[in-house]
Amino acid sequence: MDKLKANDGYCPCMLQKPPETKCMCQQFKDMIEAGESGACHCGRYILTQSE
Repeated sequence: MDKLKANDGYCPCMLQKPPETKCMCQQFKDMIEAGESGACHCGRYILTQSE
């Protein structure tokens, strides 16, 4: 959480700071929309599917 705050809310694992890397990143939002399971790039959020 401290690294996220120190990076102005952008994913601390990304080198660039476009709006798509602002936490919750676009990659993870796309996973939610597609109904996929997995984790965001840095592992802060994990999406699981329930039956």
